[in-house]
Amino acid sequence: MTFERVMLLLGVVVGLLLLAFGIYQYQIGVPFWRLSFCGGFGIILGAFGTVANVNMKAWTIAGAGATTIVLYWLTATSGQQYTIGVINGDFPDGTVAYIRDVQDLPGGFTENKRNYRVVLLASQLQSEFLEIEVRRPADTIPVLLKVKRDYVEKILAQGKNFTWILNDRDLIDVEGKPIPVITGFSPHALAAPTRFSLIGDAHAQTSLAPQIDAQQSANALSSSDYLVRRDARNALINLDRAAIRPVLDALRKQPDPASDKAFEFYYVLTSIQRNNEKNSTEMRKPINDEDFSLLIKGLASPVKEIRLLATEFLYGISDRRALAPSLSLLQTTDDQDAQWNTVLIIKSFYSNLGGKEQQQTAAALRAANVGPKTKAEIDKFAVQ
Repeated sequence: MTFERVMLLLGVVVGLLLLAFGIYQYQIGVPFWRLSFCGGFGIILGAFGTVANVNMKAWTIAGAGATTIVLYWLTATSGQQYTIGVINGDFPDGTVAYIRDVQDLPGGFTENKRNYRVVLLASQLQSEFLEIEVRRPADTIPVLLKVKRDYVEKILAQGKNFTWILNDRDLIDVEGKPIPVITGFSPHALAAPTRFSLIGDAHAQTSLAPQIDAQQSANALSSSDYLVRRDARNALINLDRAAIRPVLDALRKQPDPASDKAFEFYYVLTSIQRNNEKNSTEMRKPINDEDFSLLIKGLASPVKEIRLLATEFLYGISDRRALAPSLSLLQTTDDQDAQWNTVLIIKSFYSNLGGKEQQQTAAALRAANVGPKTKAEIDKFAVQ
């Protein structure tokens, strides 16, 4: 076999491998799939003698490299990059909907009120999920779905528009397959939004935040008007850590801090915690000792969304002052969801307890009458 034929076969093999790799990257949503695909195609063309030249001011690219560049330019989409998403469902008059990354994305209902259209301008999410919020007139709390980041970015990388269907409180695609959403709290599943500088952001939020009456906004979280509640919620989240104390004071005034009426309060607290994931020390400062008995009630809420938010908030701040009310709840409830949530909270600060306190806590955890899943979690960290 001649040298030229060996190089031809080698070029074809390498090119085919790069082509296959590019197709695989496209299927899994890797943004740079086009580079591998065009590189492979360029090598194959070069192996069969196709010649191209790209001349710049100071240098020249020839051969497969030039072919790759030309193909990449030809296949690149021009103009502004965006993806259009459609949420289809039964949306009665009075329904409001929002889709957000770190901030609300542009969108709105079509005339027939069967579709909500949203425009995603970026190729990546800043948050760890795409949040869909739909509040129909009959809903006591809004439908709140967090679509997983990798699933959304796969769609964005492929440049595809998409249609999802909201079936009651579940999200499916046009083929009836469930959209992957975050359905429960697990440590580190929900990370803080991607930011270049947490310190810089904190300073900017403090100096540029609009002047609002924090306590008045916190009290508005219990308004009967959903839009008033949502505006107050967003204003308090923008206010950042300065809103924690007013929100807790307003939550304490609620007849039942674990009922569906408490959703907005926990939503604000958890959103602020996400924005301060690496600043838990400052998060803990506005919280008094007696607040933990209040917040722990959210772990046993009959409303799933509140249980998840309360768990995420308390796990995120990792404060040992939550120990006593957490153990009290664990020893008095037979609800396995509440047991699991409580153990996660204790786990978040268990390593910070003193030796004797660790032993006492481990003994209390092992003596608790809990379900098998929770017991297995206790066995992982509570060693006597």
